[in-house]
Amino acid sequence: MEQDQTVLEPTPAPKTPDRKQKKPPKKLTKEQRWWRFHGMQAGLFAGMGVVGGGILIALICLLTLPFRGALTNSQAEASNAEPPESVQEPVAETPTPTPTPQASTVSLMAVGDNLIHSTVYEFAQQDDGTYDFTDIYSYIKDDLEEADIACIQQETILVNDPNRYANYPCFGTPAEMADSLASVGFDVVCQASNHTLDQGTTGIEDTLAAWKKHPEVTMLGIHGTQEDADKIAVVEKNGIKIAMLDYTYGLNGFVPEQDYYVDLMDEDHRERIAAQLEEAKTMSDITVVFMHDGTEDQFTPDEDQKTWAQFFADHGVGLVIGTHPHVVEPMDVITGKSGNKMPIFYSLGNFVSSQKDNFNMLGGMAKAVITKDEAGTYVSSCDIYPLVNVIQGGGTHGMGYQFHVYHLEDYTQELQDSHIRDNCSKAALEGIWKDIFSNASTGMDDETHPLPAGTPVKRVSETEAASSPSPSAGVTPMVSPDAVSPSPTANAA
Repeated sequence: MEQDQTVLEPTPAPKTPDRKQKKPPKKLTKEQRWWRFHGMQAGLFAGMGVVGGGILIALICLLTLPFRGALTNSQAEASNAEPPESVQEPVAETPTPTPTPQASTVSLMAVGDNLIHSTVYEFAQQDDGTYDFTDIYSYIKDDLEEADIACIQQETILVNDPNRYANYPCFGTPAEMADSLASVGFDVVCQASNHTLDQGTTGIEDTLAAWKKHPEVTMLGIHGTQEDADKIAVVEKNGIKIAMLDYTYGLNGFVPEQDYYVDLMDEDHRERIAAQLEEAKTMSDITVVFMHDGTEDQFTPDEDQKTWAQFFADHGVGLVIGTHPHVVEPMDVITGKSGNKMPIFYSLGNFVSSQKDNFNMLGGMAKAVITKDEAGTYVSSCDIYPLVNVIQGGGTHGMGYQFHVYHLEDYTQELQDSHIRDNCSKAALEGIWKDIFSNASTGMDDETHPLPAGTPVKRVSETEAASSPSPSAGVTPMVSPDAVSPSPTANAA
């Protein structure tokens, strides 16, 4: 059976309106136009109200801003403030402690009389006619090197003219001695002694010239001008300033042409010395005095030494080192009027000489430590060590003697057997040393500061002092040294 076939026609696509084609404007009625006009007016007035209100609000905010800031700050301060009961008193800052200054120390070493008899300078004479004394001191070189300051008493005056080289009683020593002492390491040389004018003004001038060649050495006791005499020598070492003064009790009856030539220690110069000691205090941390005084060959200090020792202690001297008696005398600690303690070595005896007795062969080496700390500057320790001047044969000039200085502990049997002086065994010299110090203070009762008084000497009244003869009393004035005919080969008496 034949079926009907229906042909489906495609649905036509809707027509897209033409965008370019404008619709004709819609025509408003009269009523619509009224509402449109009045609506626009209402909107305009409403917008103006909003803007005006905003402006009004902004003006109000600007006008009230300072008040609001003050209020805000007050509220913040109030909120940050702690209640009164919780407020604490401010705590004082703990001061930073001042660091304790480190203590400084100076080691000082001193030896006694460098008493140059003719036989001594004959030993020092070289084949070319010059003089070299350094070998005499070769066995104490370690002490010289270890000491911060090494001191010596140059008993005899120095001269340039060989015709003035002389033995006792008016000594004259070759000026090369200055070169030798400087070479071996002595830092301080004391020239004031009873033999300073043995060669008159010439000796003073030659000695000053000899030491002028060695500015590294501090020379004390003699001067070429008043200006120089008025200056106080100050040696500074390890941050410690040490004023040093050197005095002699007399000049064996000689009178200097100028008072400033030699630093004298007598009643005529007492006020000057006192003034120098007071000035020294203002220039230094401590004062050391070298005192050439005492009675020859006496093992204990005489009244003149004691009187001057007390005088120095009363004027604040820190240390006194004595020479002149040609024998060792005890050391002690003197109490000054201010309660200060002053160690004193009354005599270091001979260092080098050609004297004849065994006790003249025994010398002393003083050693002291000067300390500067928060307590002040003072001698914190001191001691004395025995030396022996060994005289032997075998020299090549003059009488052929040889001279060397040893520590007594190094005095061997061979050296004892070769010593040309009698009774110079080690045992004999040790016995003399023991007798000198057996009943004497050594100043070492307590090594801590301050040093205690050992056996302070009794203060001597002016009446007693006047009645006690000075070691120089009764000395017969000697002929002018310029008139003496020196005998360079004469042996020691």
